[in-house]
Amino acid sequence: MFQMANLSTSLLSMLDMNQYNLSPNFTIDDLIRVAVDYKVSDHWFNSETELVLVVIFCFVILCGLSGNIVVCLIICRNGNLKSTRNWYILNLSICEIMTCILCMPFILVRMTLKNWRLGLVLCKLVPTLQTTYVAVSTLTIVAIAVDRYRVIVCSVTRSHYKKKTKYVIPLTWLVGFFMSLPQLLTNRVEDVIGVSRYLLYSICIEHWESSELLMCYTVTVLLMQYLLPVLAIITLHVLICRFLRVRINTRQASLREVHRAKRNMASHRKNMYLLTSIAVLFAVTWLPITLVNILADFDQGVFEDKDFRLIHATCLLVALCSVCINPVVYGWFNSNFRRDLQRWASTKISSSVDMLQYIEASTHRSKTDMLSMSTHNLRGYSIVHERRLE
Repeated sequence: MFQMANLSTSLLSMLDMNQYNLSPNFTIDDLIRVAVDYKVSDHWFNSETELVLVVIFCFVILCGLSGNIVVCLIICRNGNLKSTRNWYILNLSICEIMTCILCMPFILVRMTLKNWRLGLVLCKLVPTLQTTYVAVSTLTIVAIAVDRYRVIVCSVTRSHYKKKTKYVIPLTWLVGFFMSLPQLLTNRVEDVIGVSRYLLYSICIEHWESSELLMCYTVTVLLMQYLLPVLAIITLHVLICRFLRVRINTRQASLREVHRAKRNMASHRKNMYLLTSIAVLFAVTWLPITLVNILADFDQGVFEDKDFRLIHATCLLVALCSVCINPVVYGWFNSNFRRDLQRWASTKISSSVDMLQYIEASTHRSKTDMLSMSTHNLRGYSIVHERRLE
């Protein structure tokens, strides 16, 4: 009763009777309804759920960083930049490293805290970078599929296509930036106001001039970042498989050509598995968050529901898990990558063993020298002592 009286006293100074349709003799239910509006927590989830999200995000960030850094080191140190595919995989890994460093920590803050404390610059920059990196990753996967198609079906030499790689990779970043440019222009920090113009918290949110522009941008992103890339990758893979099967099953081909086609099929099968796995991984992991974002664009009020926010956080986490799964896919389906990884790991292990042996030998030598010095000093002390006794 005492707590309720104190609560009513603190609220009466800010209470707007007309906004809440309250009479001077309002009931306890009315008071509780107003109190809930003011009693706003700074966190979207309870402490247990938030702890789970933080732990999972930290795990994904660490795995994504370590895995993609290893991929970059192996590709660069072992001279594997002669292949255009490795250039694209390197670009994809760099993009995922930047996602782990520049996006995921701020995404976690935005996901768990209601009050945006990071300022207007990061409010505009973080969503822009996130959209850019997703677009670059998508276009890079498409470029890998196009590279395989041109090499296998069109019989384009790698040296010929490698000249175009230096234009394709910057083009993916340029297109990704232009796709994210509306995020830079529309994101801003807005204040959420309660009764009597009482500031509850500030949020980072997109602000569009009209719902038509928002729907146009949503459809464009859906087509450019998901539907068209998935369709292009599936089409290219089907054409490659059909081409190889026709080369094998044709009746007019000589026996030597048939054996050559079979060898080509065997040599390209692992590459096809790799590319298919990357494409399927992208399609599966980004489908839930794509659907949830479309739903949120049609009805932004759904974010007021904590259950929907938890669903959105889970879907986003599933999508971001691709940054630590892709390096595993590279190592599983790429025998050259596994061989280079083993060679790199054995070199590191042998270097560590040599260092430990050197330290152990130095320690043993130091102990031996100290023991010799102690023995020498002891003998000298004995001789001096004997002379004194004489």
